[in-house]
Amino acid sequence: MASERDKESRWRPRFSVRTLAVAVTLVCCYAACWGPTKRQGVADVNHHVKWPVELKGHVGRYGISSAKAPLIVAFDEESQVVMPPRLYFFWFFGYVAKLPFKGEVDAIPNILLDSPRGTSKQVIP
Repeated sequence: MASERDKESRWRPRFSVRTLAVAVTLVCCYAACWGPTKRQGVADVNHHVKWPVELKGHVGRYGISSAKAPLIVAFDEESQVVMPPRLYFFWFFGYVAKLPFKGEVDAIPNILLDSPRGTSKQVIP
Protein backbone atom coordinates (compact mmCIF):
# COMPACT_ATOMS: atom_id res chain seq x y z
CA MET A 1 0.00 0.00 0.00
CA ALA A 2 1.37 3.39 -0.96
CA SER A 3 1.86 5.91 1.76
CA GLU A 4 0.91 9.59 1.57
CA ARG A 5 4.53 10.50 0.87
CA ASP A 6 4.68 8.19 -2.19
CA LYS A 7 1.47 9.65 -3.56
CA GLU A 8 2.85 13.19 -3.34
CA SER A 9 6.14 12.34 -5.06
CA ARG A 10 4.44 10.77 -8.10
CA TRP A 11 4.67 12.95 -11.21
CA ARG A 12 1.43 14.02 -12.83
CA PRO A 13 1.03 16.28 -15.81
CA ARG A 14 0.02 19.77 -14.77
CA PHE A 15 -2.06 21.97 -16.96
CA SER A 16 -4.78 24.48 -16.39
CA VAL A 17 -8.43 24.13 -17.30
CA ARG A 18 -7.90 26.93 -19.81
CA THR A 19 -5.20 24.90 -21.60
CA LEU A 20 -7.50 21.89 -21.69
CA ALA A 21 -10.37 23.99 -23.07
CA VAL A 22 -8.14 25.49 -25.80
CA ALA A 23 -6.82 22.04 -26.80
CA VAL A 24 -10.32 20.55 -27.00
CA THR A 25 -11.56 23.56 -29.00
CA LEU A 26 -8.73 23.23 -31.53
CA VAL A 27 -9.34 19.49 -31.97
CA CYS A 28 -13.08 20.12 -32.48
CA CYS A 29 -12.39 22.88 -35.03
CA TYR A 30 -10.08 20.54 -36.96
CA ALA A 31 -12.70 17.77 -36.94
CA ALA A 32 -15.39 20.24 -38.06
CA CYS A 33 -13.38 20.93 -41.24
CA TRP A 34 -14.13 17.39 -42.49
CA GLY A 35 -17.48 18.34 -44.07
CA PRO A 36 -16.26 21.43 -45.96
CA THR A 37 -13.21 19.47 -47.14
CA LYS A 38 -15.41 16.77 -48.67
CA ARG A 39 -17.82 19.31 -50.13
CA GLN A 40 -15.67 22.19 -51.38
CA GLY A 41 -12.06 21.02 -50.95
CA VAL A 42 -12.36 18.23 -53.51
CA ALA A 43 -13.81 20.66 -56.07
CA ASP A 44 -11.09 23.25 -55.39
CA VAL A 45 -8.30 20.68 -55.79
CA ASN A 46 -9.84 19.45 -59.07
CA HIS A 47 -9.93 23.04 -60.33
CA HIS A 48 -6.35 23.69 -59.12
CA VAL A 49 -4.95 20.59 -60.81
CA LYS A 50 -6.82 20.90 -64.11
CA TRP A 51 -6.93 24.68 -64.64
CA PRO A 52 -3.25 25.60 -65.40
CA VAL A 53 -2.95 22.85 -68.02
CA GLU A 54 -6.19 23.81 -69.78
CA LEU A 55 -5.12 27.46 -69.82
CA LYS A 56 -2.10 26.65 -72.01
CA GLY A 57 -4.24 24.83 -74.56
CA HIS A 58 -3.18 21.33 -73.54
CA VAL A 59 -5.59 18.61 -72.60
CA GLY A 60 -6.31 18.85 -68.88
CA ARG A 61 -5.44 16.26 -66.30
CA TYR A 62 -8.19 13.85 -65.51
CA GLY A 63 -8.47 12.02 -62.26
CA ILE A 64 -10.34 11.46 -59.07
CA SER A 65 -10.00 13.62 -55.98
CA SER A 66 -11.06 12.45 -52.55
CA ALA A 67 -10.85 13.84 -49.03
CA LYS A 68 -8.54 11.69 -46.92
CA ALA A 69 -8.60 13.77 -43.73
CA PRO A 70 -9.83 17.20 -42.72
CA LEU A 71 -7.95 19.73 -44.91
CA ILE A 72 -6.11 16.93 -46.83
CA VAL A 73 -7.22 15.94 -50.35
CA ALA A 74 -5.71 13.19 -52.54
CA PHE A 75 -5.68 13.29 -56.35
CA ASP A 76 -5.40 10.07 -58.36
CA GLU A 77 -4.56 10.85 -61.99
CA GLU A 78 -6.09 8.52 -64.56
CA SER A 79 -3.57 6.95 -66.91
CA GLN A 80 -3.79 4.09 -69.40
CA VAL A 81 -0.08 3.26 -69.38
CA VAL A 82 1.19 3.19 -65.81
CA MET A 83 -0.18 3.73 -62.33
CA PRO A 84 0.81 7.33 -61.53
CA PRO A 85 1.50 8.30 -57.93
CA ARG A 86 -1.25 9.66 -55.72
CA LEU A 87 -0.70 13.38 -55.09
CA TYR A 88 -1.68 15.01 -51.81
CA PHE A 89 -2.84 18.60 -51.39
CA PHE A 90 -3.44 20.82 -48.35
CA TRP A 91 -6.73 22.70 -48.72
CA PHE A 92 -7.69 25.63 -46.50
CA PHE A 93 -10.97 27.20 -47.66
CA GLY A 94 -9.87 28.12 -51.18
CA TYR A 95 -6.09 28.00 -50.71
CA VAL A 96 -4.56 24.86 -52.26
CA ALA A 97 -0.94 23.78 -51.78
CA LYS A 98 0.71 20.61 -53.07
CA LEU A 99 2.29 18.54 -50.30
CA PRO A 100 5.68 16.86 -50.84
CA PHE A 101 4.22 13.39 -50.17
CA LYS A 102 3.30 10.84 -52.83
CA GLY A 103 1.45 7.58 -52.43
CA GLU A 104 0.57 4.53 -54.46
CA VAL A 105 -2.79 4.12 -56.14
CA ASP A 106 -4.49 0.81 -55.44
CA ALA A 107 -5.85 -0.93 -58.53
CA ILE A 108 -9.58 -1.38 -58.03
CA PRO A 109 -11.18 -4.24 -60.00
CA ASN A 110 -14.42 -3.63 -61.88
CA ILE A 111 -17.42 -5.07 -60.06
CA LEU A 112 -20.40 -6.31 -62.02
CA LEU A 113 -23.68 -6.84 -60.23
CA ASP A 114 -25.35 -9.97 -61.56
CA SER A 115 -28.55 -9.93 -59.53
CA PRO A 116 -30.85 -7.40 -57.88
CA ARG A 117 -29.94 -8.83 -54.47
CA GLY A 118 -26.42 -7.46 -54.77
CA THR A 119 -24.40 -10.62 -55.39
CA SER A 120 -21.27 -9.62 -57.23
CA LYS A 121 -18.54 -11.15 -59.34
CA GLN A 122 -15.18 -9.47 -59.55
CA VAL A 123 -13.75 -9.00 -63.01
CA ILE A 124 -10.08 -8.08 -63.09
CA PRO A 125 -9.36 -5.71 -65.99
